[in-house]
Amino acid sequence: MMAAFADLERDIIHERTMAGLPAARAQGRTGGRPTVMDADKLAAVPARRTRGESAAQIARAPGVSRTSICRYLAATPSGQTLQDQ
Repeated sequence: MMAAFADLERDIIHERTMAGLPAARAQGRTGGRPTVMDADKLAAVPARRTRGESAAQIARAPGVSRTSICRYLAATPSGQTLQDQ
């Protein structure tokens, strides 16, 4: 009997959460972790890559992780991948 109540409560919480997400977005709030790459940092990445710099070198300048740089470049339309040699 207790398991049934727990399951029901979990379902209600899930439904309320799913209903609240669009309402929060409509008010301009977004969930999740904030991005570390702002527009200035993003603008410098492709230029530095074309100069032949490695992901680690590019990441050191703005103080972000190598993974952030690789993730950004993988999402660019040119489809460049970045692997340190």
